[in-house]
Order: sequence, then C-alpha cells, then structure tokens
Amino acid sequence: NDDRVTDSKPNGISASIPQSSSSSSLDDMLARGRRRVGEVSMDEIYARNILRKGRHFRGAMKEGFDGEMEFDMSLFQPRMAAGDKGKRSGVRRGEIFDMNSSTFKAHLLLSVGKYTFVMLPVTGNGKQIVPGHCLLVPRSRATSLAIASDQVSREVAALRAALIRMYASKDKMAVFMERGHSSQSTMWSYLSCIPLDAEMAADIPMFFQSALNESAGDWSANKKIIDISRGGVRRNLPKGLPYFAVEWAGGGYPGGGVAQIIEDRASFSNSFGEDVVLGMLGRDSAAFGRAKAKLSHSQALKAAADFKKEWSAYNPK
Repeated sequence: NDDRVTDSKPNGISASIPQSSSSSSLDDMLARGRRRVGEVSMDEIYARNILRKGRHFRGAMKEGFDGEMEFDMSLFQPRMAAGDKGKRSGVRRGEIFDMNSSTFKAHLLLSVGKYTFVMLPVTGNGKQIVPGHCLLVPRSRATSLAIASDQVSREVAALRAALIRMYASKDKMAVFMERGHSSQSTMWSYLSCIPLDAEMAADIPMFFQSALNESAGDWSANKKIIDISRGGVRRNLPKGLPYFAVEWAGGGYPGGGVAQIIEDRASFSNSFGEDVVLGMLGRDSAAFGRAKAKLSHSQALKAAADFKKEWSAYNPK
C-alpha cells in the first residue's frame, strides 16, 4: 500500500507528502490551512508563493536543519509571514554554528582559530560539492562578513589565503561565496569555499554574472551587479544590507568578484551560489541536496580526516 498522499495544487503542481500518525493528521492540517486569512485563502497563498518563486521552486519538500526532508510550510504563509519566518527560525539556524550548542556538529570541524573556525558543509552532514569544499565561520555570530569585526575579517583573510595556496597546489582555483544578512537579522553568516579546476577560471565570472542577471529580478528590483574585485564586501557594499557575494582567486589566473543586494529575502534561494557551481560542473542541484544523499557519520569523519591531513600544511593557526 502506498503510504503517501499527493496534494494537488494550482498550476498542475503536486506535492508528495508523507502521512503522519500524529493526532494532527495531514487532512486536518490542510483543512485548517484552507481557512480564510483576511480576504485570501491558504490555497491562493500557496499558488502565489509558487508563482513568486518561479523557476526557483524546488518542490513542496525541503531539507530540514537535521538533514531530513520535511514539508515546506512557508508555502502556506502570506509573503510578510514568510519573511518573518526567516527571523523566527534564524536563532535555530544560528545554533548550527554555535560551538556551545547541542546541535553543533563537532565531527565536521577541521580547524579552530581565535575568532573563526573551518568546517565541512553542514548540509548533507559534511557532503562536499567537490573535495576541498569547506566553510569559514565566525566563532561569534556575525550577520555578514561585511560588518564582522576587524579581528574576524583579518582571520578570514588569512584562512582564505591559505586555502588559495592549498587549492593552487592541485591546480585549482578558489571560489568564495557568502549570503550576507541584514544587520537586524538573527542569522549566522559564513563563507563557502569551493575549489574548481583552474581550466574553468575563464568561465567563473561568466557563469555567475549570467546567473545574477537572469535571477536578480526575483529578489531585487535593482539588477545592478557590484564589482568587489578591489576591497571585497567590506569596502564596496552598503553596511547592514543583505547581499550575495562571490569572489574567485588563485590558480595563476586573474581574480575577481561580484555582489548583488538582496531586496526580497524570502525570494532568494540560500543554495543559489552552490547551484551555479553545480551547473558549471554539469550536475543536478536537486539531486545533490537530497537527504538520502547525505553522508553517514563514518563517511563524514573520513571526509574531515582527509581534509585535515592536507590542511595541516597550510593552516595559519
């Protein structure tokens, strides 16, 4: 017997949702969801949210904080509520990077500095897009690296330089990406670091600028792409505003960087940068993010050990 139920929604979109044995059944939940909110029903809100996401809509299921798939209830929330949801869940998201939190995945740690630490990607329990993929994270919560303390900024710069050298030893170029949050946010910003073959260096600016030009209208009325090649995000972006930034360096090729201000945070996909990289590699972003594709604990430990073995020669400590 099929233990899943298909919830058909407007525009031919359907979501396959696991049945729950809890006292609040899915039917009850959806029935309550269809009550009127002001003059707009929850079904109408669902349809509007999907239309607003456009080609960024990945389905009604999303990966939760524990790596398991769950139903994305933000699709049933009015636009403002969806934005507020980001604020409400921000503290919980931040706990993932709080080394004193019970939810912190210490087995993914690669090195710890005075103001920052390096770890494997949290999504997928350490699953890397390519070997060498890691995160640079401030030890104290910072909503963006553009407004992080000078101490954090200096330590991040030293770690970036070390990663560039490590990647270059294998003829790789470093790509650094950040989703910076507003100064009022409760989110915890970090730098995603991905090595790519140096032969792809000429394609990196083209891919990211093209992706930003095509997608910017979804989250910003102003499609202006900001050149951050000189001075990075700290010198080129308005303080306190949310943004997406990407920089590339090393491999014997010219470095550079671009950024864009995010006006509609609810419409911006947190996986935007990784999706662009996966597209460059000819890989399916949806398949990469599936919960069933996450690493086991032993696999994550091995990935961390492999990284640390190479990193020990470059870590500025």
